[in-house]
Amino acid sequence: SSTTIERLNDPTTNVTDGEAMIEAAAGSGCVLMVNYMKRYDPGIVLGRSIVEELRGSGTLGQITLVHSRRFGNDWRSNIGDPITTEEPYPEVAESAPTWLPDVMVAPFRTFNSAYCHNIDLFRYVLGEVRAVKFADIGQAAHVIALRFDGFLATFEAGSSPAPFWDERMRVNFARGWVDIKVPPPLLRNVPAEIEVFSAGPNGGVRRPNAAPGWSFRESANHFLDCIIDGRRPISSGKDALETMKLIEAIFEKHLGLEGHTG
Repeated sequence: SSTTIERLNDPTTNVTDGEAMIEAAAGSGCVLMVNYMKRYDPGIVLGRSIVEELRGSGTLGQITLVHSRRFGNDWRSNIGDPITTEEPYPEVAESAPTWLPDVMVAPFRTFNSAYCHNIDLFRYVLGEVRAVKFADIGQAAHVIALRFDGFLATFEAGSSPAPFWDERMRVNFARGWVDIKVPPPLLRNVPAEIEVFSAGPNGGVRRPNAAPGWSFRESANHFLDCIIDGRRPISSGKDALETMKLIEAIFEKHLGLEGHTG
């Protein structure tokens, strides 16, 4: 569909709820997929494949640092106002992590709603996070540092007054980089832009192009394919649970509660 439905007042989610959803889906035979739509952007898929190829070949050396940022504004872009519905939503109480202080429930909810996609993108492009090294969840902006095998990744996020979308991930290698410039979520048929820089006399910049595509449509089609063909979703419930665990770990780090939650 070329339209979206906006739902307000979504309940805060947590790891416990995610585990219950996975169990319910397994018991009922339903397909459970979380719409981490960035995984389905053709440009991001291309960028991920390039990063994987370079890590395997060692052409640019090892990854030294990954820097990601998101300072967005007009996320709706050319979609117009999302449609609404008069259909009543089920009554679902907010369910924050039990260890989370009341004052942090609203920030957790906002972060999980907006930036879960960026945290998930780290896992999709780079693999599993080994540790949360630093997390400062501020009122206007957030700074996070994640430890992977052999390198750190940083994430900076916040709102922006600029009339454009500023979101990207740069994977720095010893002898170059892969830069993934992410489009606004609802910008149709404009995939992420990829820039690959190689140092040295035979190096330079190249910008491989991905086929046109819209992440929301691609993810919806993938979900239907999984239902029809019995395939496992790229962003399955079990996989998405790992992102939820990471988000909780980020807030634990921010609050200094590592090892004291559960």
